[in-house]
Amino acid sequence: IASSSIEVPILVYHSVRPYEPEPKEIDDFDITPELLERQLRYLKDNGFMTISMDALVDYFTKDKPIPLKSVILTFDDGWENQYIYAFPLLKKYSAAATFFIFTNSIDFRHFLTWKEIEELHKSGMEIGSHTKSHPYLSRLTSEELRQEIFESKKLLENHLGMRITAFATPFGYSSDLVTSLIGEAGYTSGRTLYRSVYHTKDDLLKLKSILVTDDFDSFVRTVKR
Repeated sequence: IASSSIEVPILVYHSVRPYEPEPKEIDDFDITPELLERQLRYLKDNGFMTISMDALVDYFTKDKPIPLKSVILTFDDGWENQYIYAFPLLKKYSAAATFFIFTNSIDFRHFLTWKEIEELHKSGMEIGSHTKSHPYLSRLTSEELRQEIFESKKLLENHLGMRITAFATPFGYSSDLVTSLIGEAGYTSGRTLYRSVYHTKDDLLKLKSILVTDDFDSFVRTVKR
C-alpha cells in the first residue's frame, strides 16, 4: 500500500530564455537555457528520475511504484520559448516534463502553436490544462470558474485526441470550490504554488510545488535526498 506521505519535488518553470536585465519580480519567473541545462545535468548525474503528474497519481491510486528519487518538472503558461529552449534540453537529458497551457494563448505570438504542442505530446511530454484565460480564480463566479476549468480541458482533448488529466491553477491559487470543480471536470491531479515537496493521497487535487529561481544551490537543496 502506498505510504501516507511521499517526497517528490514538483518544480515549476515559466519562461526559458537567454539572460536579459529585468526587475526581480519578472526575473523570478524565467530561467536561462544554460541554468536549466545545469539543473537537468545535475538531476541526471545524481540518479534522479523525472516522472509525470499521472505517475504520482498512479502511485497513490493504483499502488504503482515510482523511482526512489523522483522529480516532476512542470512548465507553465505555454510560452513558445519553452519549445525553443527547454524542449531540446529535455530530450538531450532524456527528461520528461508536464506543460501546463492556458488555451486562449495558443497560436498567439510568443506562445506555443498547436503544432508545437502536438510535437511535445508525441515526444512523450505530458500536456496539462492551466485554464482558458489565466485569470485570478479567486475573482471568478462559480460559473466562470467552471468554464475556465472545464472548457480548457475539452479544447485540449479535442485537439490532441487524448485525455487531459493534469491541471495547474493560475497564480497557484486554490480553494475548496476550485478543487471540487477540478475533480468534477475529470482531472486526476491539480497543482498549486503552495510550497512543499511532500504529498498525500488527499492532496492530489491541490498538490504543492516549488518555484524554480536562478539560485542553483536552492535548486539542489530542494531536490536533494
